[in-house]
Formats: sequence, structure tokens, C-alpha cells
Amino acid sequence: MRTLGTAACPPYHIAFVIGGTSAETNLKTVKLASAHYYDELPTEGNEHGQAFRDIQLEQELLEEAQKLGLGAQFGGKYFAHDIRVIRLPRHGASCPVGMGVSCSADRNIKAKIKPRRYLDRKTGTQPRPVHSTRTASGR
Repeated sequence: MRTLGTAACPPYHIAFVIGGTSAETNLKTVKLASAHYYDELPTEGNEHGQAFRDIQLEQELLEEAQKLGLGAQFGGKYFAHDIRVIRLPRHGASCPVGMGVSCSADRNIKAKIKPRRYLDRKTGTQPRPVHSTRTASGR
């Protein structure tokens, strides 16, 4: 985390993913975890190798992030708003580890885009019309 520094506008939302069956799976999970998509994962694994959030490691890493002294602008303890740690099942011969960072102003929206309309998460079933591309003259 120290090498990241303040280049991406802290305080950050940070996601670590440990494991996965491939580096690609790991990095896809990093992106989704940084957007809080996996916040409802169980907090412990099972005998079938289910993915889980490691809440204890999240807390330890957040405490370490606060000790860095790399906060917004002039330093301080606000290097990270939050840290997510997701553990995935993996092959015994490899253990990919990924880290993703989103800035404080990270904004995400879920939407379904269909011809001539889209449904966003907030309105749910109320479709909004897509703005027309016609000019004022009607062309």
C-alpha cells in the first residue's frame, strides 16, 4: 500500500483478492470487490471451497493503512475509507493475489440497457427514455 502513495487521490476504496483458479478470475473479482459487489459473501469458507470475505484481515489491513501517514493532501490516517479482502478457492500450484484501488469519488451504477430505454437500479422497473439524437429541426 505504501508504494501506491497518494497518486490516485486518497482516501481509497481498496480490494485485495487472494486465490482464484486463474489470474483473470482473480482480477475480475478485484474489480467487483472494489465496487462492493461481494459485500454479502459469507465470512468463512466451507469444505467445498466457497469464496468468503476475510473480515479480520480487512480490519488489520485498514489499521495498517491508517498507520502509513499517507492521507489526502497533507497526510494523516485517512489513506483508505475501507478495505475488502476476498478469499477464493485456488489450485494447489498457484495463488494469485490482486489489489484494486478506487478513489474516494468512485461512482458505480447498475443498469440494464435495452433498445430505446434503460432501467437503473434506483428506479427498478420504471424505464427512462433514451434521449433522441435528432436535432432541433427534427432531422
